[in-house]
This record gives sequence, C-alpha cells and structure tokens, in this order.
Amino acid sequence: IANAAVKAFAFGDTEYRHHTTDEKGVTALDLAGSTPEYVRVRVAAAGYVGQNVELWEVRGSSLPRTVQFSLEKGTVVGGVVQDPSGRPIQGASVETRLNEQPLQGFEQPCVFVADTQTTDEQGRWRSDGIPARGDGLQFEVTHPGFADRQRAMPRDLKLEDLRAERAVIVLSEGLTVTGRVTDAMGTPIAG
Repeated sequence: IANAAVKAFAFGDTEYRHHTTDEKGVTALDLAGSTPEYVRVRVAAAGYVGQNVELWEVRGSSLPRTVQFSLEKGTVVGGVVQDPSGRPIQGASVETRLNEQPLQGFEQPCVFVADTQTTDEQGRWRSDGIPARGDGLQFEVTHPGFADRQRAMPRDLKLEDLRAERAVIVLSEGLTVTGRVTDAMGTPIAG
C-alpha cells in the first residue's frame, strides 16, 4: 500500500518517528545507530484497518530485518452525536479505538485502530478503517461544551447500527467546576 503512514517509537524516544511507505508499500526505519530494547511500529492507511507490532529485547542479531504488515480493507461505521434534547452536536470529536493483542505473543502484527473524526453540522461522523468483525470497538466522544462520553461494544452500541451509520451517542450537558489550589499551609499555588 503506497503512502501508508508508519509511526515508530523506540525505547528512549520522547515522540514517534514518522515515515511513509513508497509506491511499493515499503519503508525503512533508521534506529539512529543504536539498538533499543523495545520498538513499537504502527501502520495506517485510509480505508484500511491499521496494525501495530511490538518488538521486545531487540538486540543486534535479534532485530528483525523485515516486518510484514498485511492490512485488511476497512469497513465503515458511523452515527450521530446529539445533546439530551436530540439536537445534533457539531464539532464533537469521535475517537474509535481497537487494540488487539497478538495471538502468538509479541512481535506479530495485530489490529490497531485509533481513528478520530469530527462531527459535521448534522452531528454525523463516519470512520472507514474498521475491521469487518467489529468486536471490541471503543468510542470516546468529546466536545468543549459537553461532558465526555465513552462507549463500548456490545454494551452501549450495536454493530448493526454502527454499520448502517445510525448509531446515536448522547452527550450530557457540561458542568463548570471552579476552585483554588493551595499548598498544605493554604497558600495559593500559581500556574
């Protein structure tokens, strides 16, 4: 898959290293001259289900020279975000997550979805990189004017509603909390 986003994180790094696959779906990771004891690689492409691999105790000859990722074509899920009165909420952030564990231990690519969409003026959202089976999906919905909401399948949402893009997530009105932070002596702490 050309132009897939590849993110790598090596033990000791403070942020992900970003790469893109070439026209043959290949990229090379430069570990900057040292061999870390841990490397995480995440691959994502529009319309495909992302994958993640964790490589532990990577030392010299144990470092795999090639990791093969086979991304499955994604399916679509979606719905609408509303307030308690049923009015659509524009600008809500809907994060869809799924992090499967590899069946044969670490060092095997497994499904990893972390897709964030923003609702439109009708409160609608859709994501196209979801595995066909849909098990274990989790959703976190946030908006500055409302309380955050976390939803999971099958407890809170039905797969058939998500597939038909008619799943409804209701956000409660937000609550303003004010207060003052002090030390043990009651002196206010700034910042």
